[in-house]
Amino acid sequence: MGNQNSNLYVIKMDSLGNKIWDRRIGEDGNYYTLYDVLATHDGGCLLSGCVYNYPTGSEQKDIFLVKLDSAGNTTWVKALPMADAALSVFPNPAIDVLNIELKSTNQTILQYSIMDMSAKVLIFNRTDSKELKVNIRSLPAGMYIFEGKTNDGTIISRKFIKK
Repeated sequence: MGNQNSNLYVIKMDSLGNKIWDRRIGEDGNYYTLYDVLATHDGGCLLSGCVYNYPTGSEQKDIFLVKLDSAGNTTWVKALPMADAALSVFPNPAIDVLNIELKSTNQTILQYSIMDMSAKVLIFNRTDSKELKVNIRSLPAGMYIFEGKTNDGTIISRKFIKK
């Protein structure tokens, strides 16, 4: 991540593995993370994931949905801002333990995951707490994302570095 940008490369193939069409989504200087691709009844697909707007220096993470028709044409795009709770993740960089503190008085973290930069979940746990101590000793050095879901459905996330 950092100040990088990315895009999504989508390919539709036939049953023999021949390319029917290909499209790039998100060539706008933002950083895109794809979470899911769903086939739609019309032969197209629905892409979902998150987008970070690094050109503006924002840490705001938005959910995106993109609908492609059977020919690979974009039929609609939705971007939904993700509410961000007052969240502290420290120390950053961390060595063995990552401390998480949720500052909101009416929110608790119900579940959380630690993901690598390709959005692969490496640690997942359920909880019901405002403060967590997550053991990250087994993770190799690198950049990761802490992502949690609160009791009111808010998705919270922060990048951190593991030394």
